[in-house]
Amino acid sequence: MELGVPSYRVEFLEETPEQVTEVIDLYQQALRGQVSGTQVWRKLKATNQLGVTRGQLVK
Repeated sequence: MELGVPSYRVEFLEETPEQVTEVIDLYQQALRGQVSGTQVWRKLKATNQLGVTRGQLVK
């Protein structure tokens, strides 16, 4: 948000509806400043069998 990114994309392949809800909730918490991006990444890495990436825009 601070860098001016107006939107983000989260892709789902085989997640259950419950997993999708968890991911969306985590990202919303991060956008509200309730958790850090690092906390989101760690939580998702721990619960996601396919892995989590930081994307291609990381400096």
